[in-house]
Order: sequence, then C-alpha cells, then structure tokens
Amino acid sequence: MRSQFAMPDWTQVLHRVPNLTSRELEVFELLAYGSTNAEISEQLVVTERTVRAHTGSILSKLGLRSRLTASLAAFAYTQKVALPPGNAEASASPKMDLRKKDLTRKQEYRHRPGTGRDQGPDFDPPAHF
Repeated sequence: MRSQFAMPDWTQVLHRVPNLTSRELEVFELLAYGSTNAEISEQLVVTERTVRAHTGSILSKLGLRSRLTASLAAFAYTQKVALPPGNAEASASPKMDLRKKDLTRKQEYRHRPGTGRDQGPDFDPPAHF
C-alpha cells in the first residue's frame, strides 16, 4: 500500500512528454518554475488565452487533472527527477532555460498590429494618453 505522502510515479506521465508540440513543451517547462499565465504569455509573446489553451492541451495529452500536477510533472521532467522509460539522457529533449533566454525573440515581436503591445523602447504614445 502506498503512503499518502509517497513520491508520485512520474514515469507514466513523462513518457508522454514527446507528444507535446514545441510550443506546448515551452509552456510545460515554464510551468516547472511556477510561472503564471501572464508571465508565460509575456515570455513567449502570446496572449494569456493562448497559454490557457496550451495548458489545457498539456493536461489532456499527459493525462493530468490540474495545473499543479502539470507543474510538478514539469519540475520532475526538467530536473530529471524521474526519467521516461527507456530514456537515459539520449531521448530527453534538449532543455532550455527560458527565464535566462536571450530576449531577441521578444524584442522582434514587440509590436504586432491589433495586440495593443507597445512598439519598443523608442515608442512615444499618442498625446491623448
């Protein structure tokens, strides 16, 4: 009988991680840091609605019931607490430290028409603001 405080068996979840798209994997890895939807949307330059859609897809594909379990699974995955079956290091995807990642992508996409995002550091808002 398992203790109620026993370490979960993440291998059943982690062997499904390769089924995630590259964008879902980026969201999944940011969940490991406990990032909010707003933080993830800012980091990946997408809307919070898109982050929620990716999170829902992650939960579905990995067979998880909550964002908390997704965050815990993401932590186990990024820290290699539990490796997928038959893994070793070879089949694990390359890890990205998205918090320290170069912000060039963010700077490239600072303004997309219709998003309401600013146009960069030299942007002067209209006088009526």
